[in-house]
Amino acid sequence: MDIATHLTASEVAAGFLPTDEGETNNANILVERVGAYRLALEHRRLPQRPASHEQEAEVWAVIAGNATITTGGTISGAAAGTAGTATQAPGNVFGTMIVGGTENVMGPGDFLLIPEGVPDEITAADSTLKILVFEVTRPRATP
Repeated sequence: MDIATHLTASEVAAGFLPTDEGETNNANILVERVGAYRLALEHRRLPQRPASHEQEAEVWAVIAGNATITTGGTISGAAAGTAGTATQAPGNVFGTMIVGGTENVMGPGDFLLIPEGVPDEITAADSTLKILVFEVTRPRATP
């Protein structure tokens, strides 16, 4: 918890080794969990399911590819929040689609901050979409 984590550009590039074209959803290439923080390099593919993280704020940085990421609105078909795991905080909610959200068109170099409790879903993406996801676990912020 008291040691900084440094990933060099070459480590990030090596983390995105080619993935099997038959894979669906996503492949977490490198995951680093340090206490309340999680850093993941992810090769995302469709289909994705919408999610809301009651105790995790996220920052997404697009490394390669293009995507439309829908945020906000409400999750249709939402199930009860999940229990915590070694890599996820408790209270993650998943469903079938986001209704009434905002579309964020993103490409390499773009960042997206998703506060805890805000639904997110990748609704369109190139097969080459690669993102860096930084999560911070904390209680949901109150306005």
